[in-house]
Amino acid sequence: MKFDWETPINGLNLLDVRNFAKRHFSHSDNLLDLARIYSDENNRGANQEVSELYIKTMAKLGYIIIRSSAEKDIAQITEKGIRFMLSSPKRYLRGAAEKQLKTFITRCQQLNEMEPTIDAPESLAVVEKVYLFGSYLGDEKVIGDVDLHVVLKNKPGTDELRRKIGKKLFRTYPLGEVLRHDPLQKAMRYITKGLTILSLLGEIPDGAEAVVIFEMEQ
Repeated sequence: MKFDWETPINGLNLLDVRNFAKRHFSHSDNLLDLARIYSDENNRGANQEVSELYIKTMAKLGYIIIRSSAEKDIAQITEKGIRFMLSSPKRYLRGAAEKQLKTFITRCQQLNEMEPTIDAPESLAVVEKVYLFGSYLGDEKVIGDVDLHVVLKNKPGTDELRRKIGKKLFRTYPLGEVLRHDPLQKAMRYITKGLTILSLLGEIPDGAEAVVIFEMEQ
């Protein structure tokens, strides 16, 4: 699927639209309450009118479907939208991508080996499995983003620590910022920090070839 990265849509840069989509749909079940999206963007300092324009643009392009009810409006990302999130105007040498992927896998192993502690919330999570798909599976020397689907879960035996961290988060941060400091969110940032070639999605697109490149030791 080809994308015109140069031509603005509704006055928006298409790369900014992609980043907006990835920010909200990459780590979800692909069904999101619009009010939640607007709230999250507001916490980032974004004007709601601009956020609404992003949503309208994505709907116009067929990347999401808006489903309305008396209680709330829900945005559902489409298969076309998922492939849009996978796309990138940037190209990278395979060697550079391979280097970042090796660093990522090392961090996954390090995270899983961490001793759980309340002072490092990410230590309460483990990487269960990592899937690789997209252009990296080909043999081209120049590729797009390295597309990954990461399965994170709570580390066994950490229920009490997670309860303590939950209480601490609600005492320390405003309600809108609590999720950002959740152990699973912290773990995701720990394994991906600074690895700009990696692109993480909440699910593997239908029909996409995928291989497991990391699996938690049993």
